[in-house]
Amino acid sequence: MNGNRQVPTSLNGEETYVMSYSTEKELGKLSGMSALVIDYEIHRTTAYKSKYNIERQHMKNIFSIIVSLSIFTMVFAGCAQTKQYTPQPIGTQYDLSGIPADLVRVQVNDLRAERENAEQLIQGIKGQILSALSTEQITGTRSLYSLKIDIIEHRSFFTLGNWNASTKFRIKLIDPENNMVGNWTAEGQAQRSNLWGYKTAKAVSQDAYNIAVADMMSTLSAVSLAR
Repeated sequence: MNGNRQVPTSLNGEETYVMSYSTEKELGKLSGMSALVIDYEIHRTTAYKSKYNIERQHMKNIFSIIVSLSIFTMVFAGCAQTKQYTPQPIGTQYDLSGIPADLVRVQVNDLRAERENAEQLIQGIKGQILSALSTEQITGTRSLYSLKIDIIEHRSFFTLGNWNASTKFRIKLIDPENNMVGNWTAEGQAQRSNLWGYKTAKAVSQDAYNIAVADMMSTLSAVSLAR
């Protein structure tokens, strides 16, 4: 017998229909299933929201940690980071045609307060000068001039997310009678964004050194002792 069948009955002379017991039972089952589905959906929505909130809080925590580390790094490095590097020889070949190697004695002095790798820096600058001097042969006997290069500054330092570098030389040319022929300053300044940490510091130090050497060579190229 079909559970959904309606059973006729008579009430006050009028025929009406009522649901059978089996039909009411089936509807009860359906109502119970609906309640279970609704309860499941509520729990699933609640779980999804909880998971979303947990993931969101986790991302906020990670972001806060990154920001804190960045600020700490910038403050720490900005307060304390100063580095010194020995520069590499410059590939450019300079020509000091007015200063014969036979007429000048080259002397390099490191006058910095902190002299890290001082000897390597001194020999590097001296070699750069010697390689640029003229090879002209001087006839007769002539007294030597003194070409003195004082290293005043050569360093890298960190400020506000950037590595900066400064190199400064003082050049003195003195004749055989100890008279000052020339007194010049050569400087190099450079800056790079802090992309690779100490590699950036070393690179910007080389930049400043290259500029200072070019400035020095430009000044000395105007000097002529071969006469």
